Amino acid sequence: MRLLVRRGAILAAASAATLALLAQGAAVTDASWTDPEWDFAEVGAVDCTDADGNFLTRGAGQALSGSLLGVDLTTVAEASGVEVTNNGQRALPSPDGASPAPEDPAYADPLSAGLLNNALGFDLTSYLQLPLDNSMGVLGQYGEAQSDGDARGASGYITETGGIATQPGSGYPELATLKLSSLLGALNHDLGDLLPDIADAELQVGAVTGRASVEGCEYFWGSPEAAVNREYLATDLLLRTKTPTLSALTGSLDDVIGELEDTVNGLADDQGVLDSLLGAVTGLLDGLISGVLGLGSVEASLTASVDTSALRDLIHPPEPLTDSGGVLAIDIENDTITVDTVALLQAAYPGQYSNGLNGLPPNTNLLADAQITNTLVQVLSDVLGDWLDQVSGVLADTIDGVQVNADVVLSLKVDAGLLGIVDIGAVTATVSGSLGDLLKGDVTANVSTDLNLGLLGALLKPVVEGLVNTLVGGLVNELGATVGGVVEGVLGPLRELPSTVTGLVEPVVTALSGLYEGLFLDGVVAVNINAQNDPFTGSAASSDWSTIPDGQYDVAAIRLGVLDSLGASNVALYLGRGSVGTVCSAASASSCDGY
Repeated sequence: MRLLVRRGAILAAASAATLALLAQGAAVTDASWTDPEWDFAEVGAVDCTDADGNFLTRGAGQALSGSLLGVDLTTVAEASGVEVTNNGQRALPSPDGASPAPEDPAYADPLSAGLLNNALGFDLTSYLQLPLDNSMGVLGQYGEAQSDGDARGASGYITETGGIATQPGSGYPELATLKLSSLLGALNHDLGDLLPDIADAELQVGAVTGRASVEGCEYFWGSPEAAVNREYLATDLLLRTKTPTLSALTGSLDDVIGELEDTVNGLADDQGVLDSLLGAVTGLLDGLISGVLGLGSVEASLTASVDTSALRDLIHPPEPLTDSGGVLAIDIENDTITVDTVALLQAAYPGQYSNGLNGLPPNTNLLADAQITNTLVQVLSDVLGDWLDQVSGVLADTIDGVQVNADVVLSLKVDAGLLGIVDIGAVTATVSGSLGDLLKGDVTANVSTDLNLGLLGALLKPVVEGLVNTLVGGLVNELGATVGGVVEGVLGPLRELPSTVTGLVEPVVTALSGLYEGLFLDGVVAVNINAQNDPFTGSAASSDWSTIPDGQYDVAAIRLGVLDSLGASNVALYLGRGSVGTVCSAASASSCDGY
């Protein structure tokens, strides 16, 4: 039987009727006498001006829920979270060992990753890493159920009263790392077969919170949309992959360094280089001597050294390569690339993700978007391209910095007429400097002479002295550039990175874009933000929440689904979950069996 009640307008009469009903032992029911509207209700009344004892409520928090390799985590006591029910007379927590929280009647029971791992029939840490040290409260679980119809449930990074913890001074803690390679392997899907250039992949989740609350009177006399509030926090989500394509690229760059070092170190014994040097010196001297002064033997030696430390430091940087927006962190030494999805979204859609992962509509499928892939490819190409440009620049600087030492010994002869060809001694020239300075002509040679001109006549001696001085002056000023030109002829081709090296950028880009497309666009992995059952707006919930009873409202910060198409064998994890309801009136308590 339904009763049409005019609430508020007949307050005095209604109060008298209520007293009469109570005197006769009538049960309390769902009518409220506090606002001036018409409404339908069961026979009887619930007074929302003093609602204590008139409602049955429920609030629950579960930091980790869902299914993992066929295990329903709600059936594992160590993962079942904290649930508080109130039958209008008392609040009952589950588990029994939950600790009272400040907002009585509320209870808290943080998730213990160690106990959960021991309770499962497999090693959880092989697939999902959770912080064993929960001192930061990142795995908090909270439930509150009041007899006035209000309830709250929260989990994740929460305060002691079940609120969302924000702005920690030391930064948000990390919550979990989902090891995709291991999970796919356990589901008979080898990551290496799916993506040949990917050796490993994992998702790292930052701090999360899911918090649901309900106001009982508003729920009955208003609407679920007005009475139920669902909030979430998700600080970050990182995709980390290991790919051998990075090793191939850095290995080829190491080969470039090795070739440079071998070439420089081999200059002293390279007869072809020495022959070129002799020819170049002889060519230089041909323009400095006359028919009177001639050359005897010409001897030359050359040594060189190179410092490649700056080049090696750039090819093997101590810190990851990154972009100005922080989308990527490329760890060359460990062959890993980490993608910050928050920064990636902001790069793909400037201005649309100012709140990062927060403030999104319910059940947002975050990464299944080709535009994001295109942005990722562009950023990675730019980072690697800029890096190789730096390598090219440092390679050129390294070659310019090659230290060269050359010695030239010239024996000189003079046509002394009746005396014939007379040996007058030797000239020794030494040049030392960097290749870059030699090429610019900034290095002068040190020249010494060991001559005996006593055999020459008084008229010939001044002529020969003038010619020798000209020769010495030419060596001082031009030998450096001459030696530099010979060395540059050998090292010049090494200044440019070969196409066999630059061509290895494309496989890195292809590997990462293939990973992203294979995981998120092809449906291997689904990342849903602000997961809600029975959402008032946004997209429909995943089917694994279809069994949640009517009147119960849940929210989880993040849902991670792996191979959802496998159904019961899939991985569907909810991180940071809060739940409230069903809310019942004391007059219809049978609809809340178990409270």
